[in-house]
Amino acid sequence: AGASGLAAIKQCVEEGLDVVCFDQEPHVGGLWRYVPHREGEEPHSSVYQSTIINTSKEMMSYSDFPVPKEWPTFLPHRFVAKYLNLYCDNFDLRKHIKFNRKVVTVTPQMGPEGHNGRWEVVTQKVRRKTTGSKCETFDYVVVATGHHWKPRLPDFPGMPEFRGNMMHSHSYKVPYPFKDQRFLIVGVGNSGADIATELSHHAKQVILSARTGTWILPRFTLFGIPLDHLSSRAANAVPKSISTFAFESIMRLQTGNLQSFGLKPEHHIFEAHPTVNGEVLNRIGAGKVLVRPNVDRFSGPREVTFTDGSRETIDAVVYCTGYRIEHPFLDSASILGQEIPTSNQIRLHKHVFPLHHRNIAFVGLVQPIGAIMPVAEMQARWVARVFSGAAAPLP
Repeated sequence: AGASGLAAIKQCVEEGLDVVCFDQEPHVGGLWRYVPHREGEEPHSSVYQSTIINTSKEMMSYSDFPVPKEWPTFLPHRFVAKYLNLYCDNFDLRKHIKFNRKVVTVTPQMGPEGHNGRWEVVTQKVRRKTTGSKCETFDYVVVATGHHWKPRLPDFPGMPEFRGNMMHSHSYKVPYPFKDQRFLIVGVGNSGADIATELSHHAKQVILSARTGTWILPRFTLFGIPLDHLSSRAANAVPKSISTFAFESIMRLQTGNLQSFGLKPEHHIFEAHPTVNGEVLNRIGAGKVLVRPNVDRFSGPREVTFTDGSRETIDAVVYCTGYRIEHPFLDSASILGQEIPTSNQIRLHKHVFPLHHRNIAFVGLVQPIGAIMPVAEMQARWVARVFSGAAAPLP
């Protein structure tokens, strides 16, 4: 019952479908519901205490439910979670959600001639004294779990010998436990830049390891306009080479030469997911964040060696290295075409429908440049209309 799941519930209800949503968490909000770290528990939510969404409220809203005008332009996580709850209640979606029920398996129901088109879904109660399971049969299934929940960790030589603290950004919540430590951040995406910036105010030194350079974009332009407001139908109508040159020129004027910060990108601005952060360059310029190339190996109990031969003494590491696409309740090889379990390569028609199964769909299993809400809404609208028969059948 996060951003993608709520959109799927609403669109299916509007198409007259009988909808049941299972969510293992006790509240609406999905990954946007901040949960403080608890010893011995792996957090479901990937947001940390200071997370602020990188898309303006106008560009992240669902089409028929704008964010309140009095709210900030870029919403902290608690506002995003509140917005999702308001959306849920405004369209009376909560009655369709069964909280504290974890999906264990989703398997094709087999008949005399193979899969008969229906699905057997086994769920299990969580956070209850009794944890009994239940099997139900459904005509259609929408998977809206996204992919920001299974951390992807690198495998550098010497990692087992490192004696400091190691974690993925998924488990990072607050900077205070790391005061006066030398901290290594691996990865310069949005999480890497955010955590490096925050830790630079508490740690003794932050080292930011970047495998490649990247475009660093501010949230606001020089004229105080949210940067994502520059994206429009008119802008998209301009030839890509011209719009790319224009955007890159604007960014160079605003941020300067990224090579001087050790982050010179080798690609054009729209060829990879950019990093949105208005402060990290200031912290690099102040020497509070040191930029280094990719990690070569961990060369001692408290030492790391980089690919250029330089070495740093460190006390802790945060891996901001993204997530794996994983659905433990599904046969990912046959349904998603995910032949290598550790690979994020999947085969879906228009990023939504499996090639060999017509009655299951995936909403929100994409990495858009911008917020997931509008994308999930459009995907869910198409899925609901296909399942109800209101749209043309799949090819």
